[in-house]
Amino acid sequence: MGCDTSNPIYAIGWDRPSLDMDRRKLRRFEADFRVWITLPASKGGVRKSGQAIDISEGGLGVYMAMGIEVGYVVTLEFVPPYSTQLLQLRAIVRTRCGDGFRYGLEFLFATFAQKEIVSKSCRAIALS
Repeated sequence: MGCDTSNPIYAIGWDRPSLDMDRRKLRRFEADFRVWITLPASKGGVRKSGQAIDISEGGLGVYMAMGIEVGYVVTLEFVPPYSTQLLQLRAIVRTRCGDGFRYGLEFLFATFAQKEIVSKSCRAIALS
């Protein structure tokens, strides 16, 4: 089964995510760490844990046992690899792939400090 990238947000000028790794804007790094995902209150406010499978400076790939539609905005909480700082970031669900439990999440509204922590984590993974 492919990824679900159908969403009305693409009709307003947002680029459809590329599924071709060679065309990605940001390099992804294999990762394995716990992520907490919270839906907005308007969608039930449910908070569940998931497992990150990759990280980039722009987002995460995660597995989670929660049905989330492409286009939802969620809150993420996680400690990136090679860091001790808990990050709380908003993210938009860009893709839902495979078995329906693998998601591509793009960070939204990250502060400079948050971006720097994620960037350092990616650089550390690249060197490991």
